[in-house]
Order: sequence, then structure tokens, then C-alpha cells
Amino acid sequence: MNQTESATDTLSTQHSALSTISIVIITMNTKELLQALLSSIMHDSSLQPYLKEIIIIDNASTDGTGEMVKGEFSGATFVRNEENRGFSVSA
Repeated sequence: MNQTESATDTLSTQHSALSTISIVIITMNTKELLQALLSSIMHDSSLQPYLKEIIIIDNASTDGTGEMVKGEFSGATFVRNEENRGFSVSA
């Protein structure tokens, strides 16, 4: 391998490391929609090399959202709020 190839490989590795995404989803009682969305994300082969994490913030769903996520998408981080605090909360 020459210097040019080595530099290209290094840049490619750095670019890949910097080109990652985290997906954060806020939800409440949208189990079927969330299931379809997560399935779509997980089956998108063009997205997979860049996907770092999926974080789901659940605002006290009562429709089985948590159980569905934990059962079908265990690689996602699931955070359940005990009450619906909305999309943003001021302290």
C-alpha cells in the first residue's frame, strides 16, 4: 500500500466514524405507527452503516408500546416517562 492509498483509507475511516446518526423518537399511544417506523428504519440497508442508535421516549403510553419495543426492537433504547410531559418541558 502506498501513501496515497493509506491516506485515502484513513480519510474513509474518519468519514465513516463522523457520519453516524442517532434517531430520537417521542411517542405516546402510537404503537402501530411506531412499529411500522422502527421496522422501516431497521430494514433500510442504506441507513444501517450510519445508524448509531435509536432512542425512544415514551410519554406514559397505555397501548403496549413499551412491550412491543422491548420484544421486537430490543436494540433500541427505551425511556418511559411516568406521565405525559409533552415534547419539551421547561424546568
